[in-house]
Amino acid sequence: MPAADSSAFFKKYLQDNGLYSDLRWKNLLDKKWDTMCNYAFAWGNIEQGKVPDVKEFKAVVNCIEGFDYEDIRTWETDTATNQKKKPKEPPYHLYRRTMFDSRMMTSVEMAKRWKSGEDSIRKLTKEERQDRRERIKVKYGPLSGCMVGEKEPSEALEDTLHGWKEMNRITHPISLGECTSVDMEWNLRRLQPNKKPRMEAFDRGDGSLIVTPVKDAAEARTDVHTTHQLEMALTRLGYALELADLLDFTVFHRWIEELMKGLDGNNLLTDRTLTVNECIYAHDYLFKIMEVDTRHSGIRREMNTGKHPLERALSKAMDSKQIERALVPGLLGARERAPPTKHKPEHKNTEGKSKSALKKEKTIARATTNKDKEIEELKKLIEQGKGFERPRKGKDKGKGKGKDKSGPPLPEGLKGGKHQGTSGDGRRICFGYNLKGCDGCEPGKECKKGWHICSIKGCKGTHSANDCDKK
Repeated sequence: MPAADSSAFFKKYLQDNGLYSDLRWKNLLDKKWDTMCNYAFAWGNIEQGKVPDVKEFKAVVNCIEGFDYEDIRTWETDTATNQKKKPKEPPYHLYRRTMFDSRMMTSVEMAKRWKSGEDSIRKLTKEERQDRRERIKVKYGPLSGCMVGEKEPSEALEDTLHGWKEMNRITHPISLGECTSVDMEWNLRRLQPNKKPRMEAFDRGDGSLIVTPVKDAAEARTDVHTTHQLEMALTRLGYALELADLLDFTVFHRWIEELMKGLDGNNLLTDRTLTVNECIYAHDYLFKIMEVDTRHSGIRREMNTGKHPLERALSKAMDSKQIERALVPGLLGARERAPPTKHKPEHKNTEGKSKSALKKEKTIARATTNKDKEIEELKKLIEQGKGFERPRKGKDKGKGKGKDKSGPPLPEGLKGGKHQGTSGDGRRICFGYNLKGCDGCEPGKECKKGWHICSIKGCKGTHSANDCDKK
């Protein structure tokens, strides 16, 4: 059975039953009785065994016909004779038939949804989408540029707001990055065509299979970094709200003008202008206030008055102190001004580094964590004056126990307790220079065997031990 709230189906139903005319359809649109469900509620509350009385029945017929057949004052005046022209009697039998059919279909639809659960959301048909979009284009006129190019909301955005209407509440916050256009949605489908996902199945051994999960299809998103991008995203959201019959675009345009006024750098009333991030924060805060206000009352159009609950909630939120403060430039903290998009890991990328460079730095920092600790400990020891021993050179490197600090073993001619193998600053002494002399280099220089300096302890001269006065 077709959906009871499909406008295209209801229009075709009236044509098939001989009740359709341009004037009647215009009056039905004005009263928002353009679907089978709304048409059923126009005759009164749907209760089992209850039918409207004659007065209520004729009141609805008069609204659709545009005149009262029993009141001559409502008849059309003939321009030639300047007298009231008696109209043709309304087809009451057709009205009774369509009334009972609409009430029956709506009751069945409500029972079906009740059994399937309140979380079930009906999908929009192609006819409904086309009819809604054409209706808005006719309403605002072709010269307004509405629903053209980047101003036309995508089907995904329309489905999201249609889900709000089905659930009769603002179910979740919607970021401006999700307010995409039809062109953005088409480009995503063109770049990433819908292919049949490859599934791998593994046999557990007991007859059952393990199937790898299918990744969700990528969703189109839009950038909101400039003033123009922000205005286009808000415009698409406004049109999508009217497509879902939640709010008229003219009412939502007040909020767009309020944000654009804060971004205007030529505004003489303020010294500073809002940033794009501050506008995004204020927009999300506005919908949060509206969600709290309509959480229990609902957001669907009221049947008896035809008003939108979101219109009252929007006006109340715009006049609130919270939004007034949010629209003051520079009063919000840096954390509050950040765009409340999907949570992503924050990267401290102040120098414009790429993700691969940041990942490399993290890997190096993780690998050198222990080395950094050792360096810090050595620095503390040096500051405390304890220092550390220099590694020894030669074959006995690392074999000493730390007690003999005189360096390599001395030859027989230098043993006796007065000589040393290394100087106080750690330089190795040439033994041949101190015994018989060495021609490897000049005094005070370094040859292959060591430095040409005195080997006697406490002496720092460049002469040999044979010429030293301390021998």
